[in-house]
Amino acid sequence: MTLLSATCATACSPRFRRQSSRAARVAVAVMGALFVLVASAACQVGTPTSPGASTPGATGTASNTTTTPTVTLPANGTIGPPSPTPSLTTGPIVEAGVLDLGQGETGAVEIRARNLPAPGLAGFTIDVFYDATVMRVTAVSAGDERWGGLQSNVVETGEVRLVGARAEGVTGDTVLAVLAVEAVGEPGDRTDIQLVLQRLVDSALADINVEACCGELIIR
Repeated sequence: MTLLSATCATACSPRFRRQSSRAARVAVAVMGALFVLVASAACQVGTPTSPGASTPGATGTASNTTTTPTVTLPANGTIGPPSPTPSLTTGPIVEAGVLDLGQGETGAVEIRARNLPAPGLAGFTIDVFYDATVMRVTAVSAGDERWGGLQSNVVETGEVRLVGARAEGVTGDTVLAVLAVEAVGEPGDRTDIQLVLQRLVDSALADINVEACCGELIIR
């Protein structure tokens, strides 16, 4: 009984109320700043390179030397699109997972943040793009309980917007969201899972520079 009374007294003290009130104001400020980017129900953002497609290189001065590349075919005699290479960066990064599913099977793709520096990540708006003829997103949930207020918007054409905010910054590694997916394409199909980082901020609403690394779903 004594312990309960002491705990209650702490929670009801003026100092505790001031701290809670400040934390609530910070969380509301972070969510307000980020939620402006969610106004479009169809995720109206810049269209990235189509999943799986190559980006043309920059035009430069032509070389007078012609080099004939040597290509080694795999055992099946065909060359497929390259798979995403895991990032070796030691800086802040947000990345999507890689998944291998049979046709019609379901699985989960994690959207993870790693190496977040102090004062930490307090809010984010991230768009996810993929080929909807290969993969279907059936549900979205917060991966880490610290992002329990995660909001999402799934568009059938292959886009998902993720918005999360909290009062205190998160450092180190964290799972921002988990996408429940279904392999709806044909065996051999694949799609990149591209991330467009619209904004990531700390508790003072200062922008955080973070690298993005795409994931992949392959149907075996």
